Amino acid sequence: MNILEDKRPIEAIYWNNAEDAQYSTKGGFEIEAYGEPGMYCCIPFFAVKHDGVIVARVPAWQVSVHYEDAP
Repeated sequence: MNILEDKRPIEAIYWNNAEDAQYSTKGGFEIEAYGEPGMYCCIPFFAVKHDGVIVARVPAWQVSVHYEDAP
């Protein structure tokens, strides 16, 4: 299953670098996976919303995802 087909709720995304930057539902954000049109395919992205407004669009290859039902 790929990111776009996974229907589990996302709890947080973490950048793949030394900084501890993140977006989390515990911080009041809503995170959902979606596909941006790319050359010959959809590229997985995460839309980060706060109060219903998109505040960031993050390419999935730049972050690690943590799902709500993960241990």
